[in-house]
Amino acid sequence: MSRWRTAQHFTSWLTLAPNNKISGGRLPSSRTPPSANRAAAVLRRCAMSLTRTRTALGAFYRRLAVRIGKPKAITATARKLALLVYRVLSGDLVYQDPGANAYQPAPPCP
Repeated sequence: MSRWRTAQHFTSWLTLAPNNKISGGRLPSSRTPPSANRAAAVLRRCAMSLTRTRTALGAFYRRLAVRIGKPKAITATARKLALLVYRVLSGDLVYQDPGANAYQPAPPCP
């Protein structure tokens, strides 16, 4: 994993990071560019398989899918998976799933 300096460089190489176009201090577009990267395609398929799991990543996907739509939620979950893959392979993290309850909204204050 020494080819990429940071996890953000890795996600950019995979074209899973948004291409923020800034003009005059505004953000008119932030779409992820199209890609033929096979690793990105595999991560997107893995993100699609998380739709019905009882894991933290599955809960993350479902929460986003309701808010921003399924295609964007798949890309965001694939990016999160890429960050986890980078950190695990570089030796910075021993992954342990916190469970679906980690992404449940907090109850409202009385």
